[in-house]
Formats: sequence, structure tokens, C-alpha cells
Amino acid sequence: MTYEAARRYIEAAAQSGITLGLDSIKHLLSELNNPQDDLKFIHLAGTNGKGSVLAYISTIMELAGYKTGRYISPTVTSYRERIQVNRAHISKEDFACQLSKIKKAIDKMLAKGLPQPSVFEIETALAFLHFKQAGCAIVVMETGMGGRTDATNIIKNTLVSVFTSVSRDHMEFLGDTIADLTQAKAGIIKQGSHVVYGRLPDEAEKIIKTTAKQYDNQIRVASLDHMMIQKNKAKYTQTFSYKALDEITIHLLGKHQIENATLAIEAVWSLQAHGFVLSDEQIKAGLNKTRWFARLTVVKEKDPVIIVDGAHNQDSVRALAETVAELFPTEKMVGIMGVFKDKEVKEMLTELKPVISKIHAITLPDEQRSLSGELLKIKALEMGMDAESHELLSDAMYAATTGAEVVVVFGSLSYLGAILSHI
Repeated sequence: MTYEAARRYIEAAAQSGITLGLDSIKHLLSELNNPQDDLKFIHLAGTNGKGSVLAYISTIMELAGYKTGRYISPTVTSYRERIQVNRAHISKEDFACQLSKIKKAIDKMLAKGLPQPSVFEIETALAFLHFKQAGCAIVVMETGMGGRTDATNIIKNTLVSVFTSVSRDHMEFLGDTIADLTQAKAGIIKQGSHVVYGRLPDEAEKIIKTTAKQYDNQIRVASLDHMMIQKNKAKYTQTFSYKALDEITIHLLGKHQIENATLAIEAVWSLQAHGFVLSDEQIKAGLNKTRWFARLTVVKEKDPVIIVDGAHNQDSVRALAETVAELFPTEKMVGIMGVFKDKEVKEMLTELKPVISKIHAITLPDEQRSLSGELLKIKALEMGMDAESHELLSDAMYAATTGAEVVVVFGSLSYLGAILSHI
């Protein structure tokens, strides 16, 4: 199978939609001799912040000398970005080779009358095969959605479960309340492991603590009481101390990224109890070396400043608005926005209204799932914001960069990678 044929197979499988539950991936992995059982994991769940915490942890572990797998979704710059070993994307040849094995396994399943696995289940199985073949010492994996019934939750050897945040998102699948959402995410906790979390709603913290104790997990809390912000060493960096670690410098912007970094610190400290050896200097070096595109990334520093961020729900948009307001208190700021139709757009715009002078609305490439740029413009106008819609991203970029001092491009990660080609 060639890479092009592999991608066509994936695209065809995508037509089957989302599957919740572990039955299908259990059958698929059984046909593949359960490669996940030979791996060790850090498993991340949360509404926001999973990707950033994953990037921090995996960079630290790599610099400490451990071959480290990353499994992320969605991706921004490349389809193959979702499966990485030591930050190197899976090659086209390896992708095609592993998918050939998976296709044979699926053919056997279908012959037995079992259902077709979803595209996410296929990609998850492929990641396990690749990580096992590469000999990864640790895999850092984020849930696709929720936790308990997410395909990634088929894993058994979870050393650390990390909870980044709990807020309203994917309610049509996971439930309407914080309790419902947290119960779904807490399903990743395994017997005798470690649990790490930071600032959470009281209700969510109670559920995670109760579940952790039920499964005999040690709990580590990334507490803001142990964090102190220090003078930044350079523009577009942040410097802070956390417990015994001083002079930590990170390149991801926003106070929430400092919180994400403390979660990563607590997670790798938890790994020490499992026999992994890491020094303070390796932890600090890993945090400093971490880069994560579309997380308040400054892609152009002047004339105008352009910032790209994957904020696509109320909490993440709030963090975005607070950060850019702090960075640019007097500059004229406009936004380019594209989101899926299931998002709480009114709540997102409410957070942005005090900061963004105009919204340039676009329709996402996945038009079936996208809120149209025209409807997004109408919603913004109804809230008293200045707004216009554009059919092409290039048109939105041209209009937004004309006369503005700062352009904030945000929303669904699905279109943000294309921004680079327009700068």
C-alpha cells in the first residue's frame, strides 16, 4: 500500500462518523496482537490545554533521554503530525506499512460480521503499532473526546492520568453539566496509577479525587500557591518559579500556559516514582525548548503583529482575550474567526467584545460541520460588534491586516495551519 492509497482508505473510513465505546477498537487491537499492552502511557484528558501539556511533558522526557511517543488530535500543520516519536512525524512509508496491517485486520473483522472501526480508532491503533515498533519508553497520549468511552482509553499501562481542565464542550456527546463532563474524563483513571490535576471547578475536583482514591491512585495537585511569576527574560517569553524549580522560562504565552507547565512538572515528577530518572535541569530545559503552534503563537512580530491561537470554546477564548489585552493594551486589534457550528459562539464573542474591534468571519474547510462565515458575521453584528464575512481566507487576511496593529487568528485548529502560507 502506498501512502496515497493509505490516505484514501482513511478518508473512506471517515465516512463512518464518530464511534463512542471500546468494543470496536478492542476487536481491532486483538487482531493486531494488542501492541498497546507493551507500552507505558501518560494519558491526558481535559477540555483545554491537553496539547500544550503533552508538548511540555514529551519534550522534557525526550531531553531526559527517553524515546517518547506523542499522539495528538486534531493536527494543524500536517496529517502525520498526529503520530510522533521524539517530535519526528511518522514517515509516509511507516504510515502506509502500518495501515496495511490494519486493513488486513479490519477485513477479518468485517468477515466475522463486526462493524467497521471509525477513523479515530484506526489512527489510534496505527499509533500503537508505530510506537511499539519504534521502541518508545513512554507514550504521551491525549484523549480524542471525553475519556471513558474514548478509543485511547483501551490502554491498561497508564502510569499517570493528567486532567488539564473541565469546561463546557462536546456537550452533545458527553453531557450538559460539569459533573457529566468530569465523569466522562475521569474514566481514564486506572488502578494503582498517579493522578495529576490543577485548577478545576470544585465539582470536577471532587469527582476526580473520589475516583482517584477508589482506584488507589496517588494524587499530585499543581497548586498556584507554589508558583511565582518572575521578570521575563525576553519578549514573548514567560519566566516563573515552581516549588524547588527557579528561573523556568517558557515560550508559550498566557498565564494559563504557566499553569499548563506546572501540570507537566507534576506529571514528570510522578514518573520518577515509576523509575524514570530526570534532573531539574532537564525539566527546565524541556520546558524552555517546547514549542506548540497555534497556542498563542506569534507568527509575525510587526506591521502588523499576527497571533494564531486554537481557542474554540468560551474558556479558551477568555484566556486568549486576557493574554492579548495584557500584551497589547493600546493597539488596534482585529480578529479572524472560524468555528464549527456546535460551538457556543455567543459566549465566545462576549469574551472578545472588549478586546477585538472587528471580526473577520470565515467558513471552515469542512463546510458541513462549519458555522458559515455569513452566520458568524450576523451573530457578531447582533452583539453590537463590527464584522464582515469572507469566502476566502486570503481575503480575510488581506482585509484584517490592512490598518490593524494586531491580528488575532483563532478558532478551529482545522484551518490555522493554512495561515502560514498567507504570511
